[in-house]
Amino acid sequence: MALITKHLSLANPFLGYLHKLCNKYGDTILGLFWFIMVICFYLPAALRLFKFSNADVISLFFFIFGLASILGFSLLLLTPNNKQNNFALIYKIMVKWLKSPNKLKIILENKKAILLSIGKLLSFMIIFILILFIVSSVFLNYSDLSSLEFSWCMLLYTRLTIIFPSLYLMHIFSQTLKCIKETQLSPFVFHYPDYSISKMNYSILQLLSLFTSVVIFDLCIKPHIIRQLDIYYISKLKKDLSISNIKNNMDTNNIESINKNNNREFISSIYNNPDNMTRSVSLGRHLNKVYEMVIGGDGLYLFTQDGRRILDASSGAAVSCLGYGNKKVISAIIELLNTGTPYVASTFWSNPVSEALCNELIKGTNNLMARVYLTGSGSEAMEATIKLSRQYFYEGDKQTPRVNFIAREGSYHGNTIGALSISGHLARRAPYTPFLMENVHHISSCNAYRQQLEGETDLAFVARKAAELDAKFQELGPETVIGVILEPVVGAAIGCVPSVPGYLKAMKDVCDKYGALFILDEVMCGVGRTGTLHAWQLEGVVPDIQIIAKALGGGYQPIGAVLASEKVINALKEGGGEFIHGQTYQAMPVQAAAALEVLRIIIENNLLENVSKQGAYLEKCLKAELSDHPYVGDIRGRGLFWGIEFVKDKITKEPFDPQLGVAQKISALSISPKYNMTVYPGTGSADGVRGDHIIISPPYIVTEDDINLIVKTIKAVIKEVHEELANKITEIPAASEVPAASEEVPAASE
Repeated sequence: MALITKHLSLANPFLGYLHKLCNKYGDTILGLFWFIMVICFYLPAALRLFKFSNADVISLFFFIFGLASILGFSLLLLTPNNKQNNFALIYKIMVKWLKSPNKLKIILENKKAILLSIGKLLSFMIIFILILFIVSSVFLNYSDLSSLEFSWCMLLYTRLTIIFPSLYLMHIFSQTLKCIKETQLSPFVFHYPDYSISKMNYSILQLLSLFTSVVIFDLCIKPHIIRQLDIYYISKLKKDLSISNIKNNMDTNNIESINKNNNREFISSIYNNPDNMTRSVSLGRHLNKVYEMVIGGDGLYLFTQDGRRILDASSGAAVSCLGYGNKKVISAIIELLNTGTPYVASTFWSNPVSEALCNELIKGTNNLMARVYLTGSGSEAMEATIKLSRQYFYEGDKQTPRVNFIAREGSYHGNTIGALSISGHLARRAPYTPFLMENVHHISSCNAYRQQLEGETDLAFVARKAAELDAKFQELGPETVIGVILEPVVGAAIGCVPSVPGYLKAMKDVCDKYGALFILDEVMCGVGRTGTLHAWQLEGVVPDIQIIAKALGGGYQPIGAVLASEKVINALKEGGGEFIHGQTYQAMPVQAAAALEVLRIIIENNLLENVSKQGAYLEKCLKAELSDHPYVGDIRGRGLFWGIEFVKDKITKEPFDPQLGVAQKISALSISPKYNMTVYPGTGSADGVRGDHIIISPPYIVTEDDINLIVKTIKAVIKEVHEELANKITEIPAASEVPAASEEVPAASE
């Protein structure tokens, strides 16, 4: 460095001063410059190694390289004068110590220098840590750079961290060789040759080192750095995701929790585009309805474009079991995305995350189920179940007569053709009846409120239901029935109606009697919604096949699953050895990552206990506040899954005229700016067409204070709507204003 500035000083007096400065403090200046550069890359390398899942050999190399560089600079700072670097000083002391028979004497003779060196080194490390925190603070929070500027800055830093170490290490090497020559001492057996490095040769070595460093960086390391930058930047982008660019249009207090960091360009451009906020070309559920824009969420609350804060008392469609903005689930998804494989083709590959999720699900059944088939939704899971249950018999007899399914009226199992065929929801089936499977037969539901006779015990009621199922087997021919499909707690179709005690066992006994499969659909009531991880665990009635979805992904990813028993799996193993079914997006790693984290949070945070505790409190409050209301016919449910059915006459249980749209009115008023709360509306709870109900299914993280607010709001909304009805000021809406029957209830298995 001093040699280069000497030649440049001939052209400029200022450079002459620089030459003197470099000649005197060249080592320190070079070391300081290198020190600054290494910090710029040491930090992100360390972060990737310890925080992100994409740590690899190169990240480990840079981490170790950074530590070695710190140590090297520490030695440079301890240089006592400009003629001898600290490498040489340490080398001399080490050689004397090794060759001396009295090693303690050498230490005592040099104790002052050793203690001073240790003191300086500790001081330096403290200063370095402080600088590291300052640099990390600036580095991780400086988000005004565009992605291109960000990448170029990082590439500049990394290039310099390759160039300057080479210069610095070459300098150390030459100084050390010089020291060896001067001392003529070596702790090794062989002797060093007589090295002689002139200043000119040293400068040439520096230039060669510089050139070699650039070539190595461009050819070998730069591509890796670019890939790492992409991963790091995407991770930072997703973590910093907020809606700060539109906060002037919102109540700041409402979105404070999602507005902590600056937003990046991608999401900002979407939110700032008027077309995305005011004009819709999406085919939504209802073409004559304008849906309000949701732009954020936190906990139990959703935040809308116009600044409202909505308490989601239904968890959407009983989906968002952990609420919104759960950082652990979001981090799990980001970590999986950082692997670069959010999707792998199940035709060729498996993946550890999907396998871990399947293991966790089987563990959650106490190993009473054997295998898991992952899908993208509840409807897909039902379609897979239909095929799996048929194949169970087909593997043993290719000419098997078993083709019929038995399901229940007042049920809902999905919107795809097969799933809709199984469903007993009349309004949703109506437009597609010509397409539906003719081998599905329905019996009555288990609705104690509308079906149990006065004075009839639960035992007698269950016996009557079992006899009805047995009669259906006899009608169809027991040898033709594949299985019986039912919901332990009916969801959207009739509004959180649980089976009475003993019902599930009685139904399974009939299935076992005739060799049919007992299949439970827990898409809406499963994964902890009713207080146990699986709804059937309350009575211990294990199904042959089980379906789950909704709360499995918690709304963070679309995912469903089919759980099969050992009996079903063995039939496939002993047959063709494969499940003759498949979907492109089955067992996607990114879906599995979200679901696995949701399950872990439910278990580790004891949320099942909270579901039971708060569910009991919700039941108590609802019944205390609404049981005496003249239009509230029934309050039923389990865990955090409760339904309220409305009737025109409390004594006769006569439902309201469907054209009044009572459930829809309650839902619309509840979600209005006056109340800012969602409930899940439904119709058909009386006979498949008539009957109004709402579902209250808050996230599992709900507290007593939240429940008090939910019940208070529901009570006020019901009072206001039914005062309208009682005062006869409600007009029957025009046909264009009344949602089609198939649109009145959000899909239960989307």
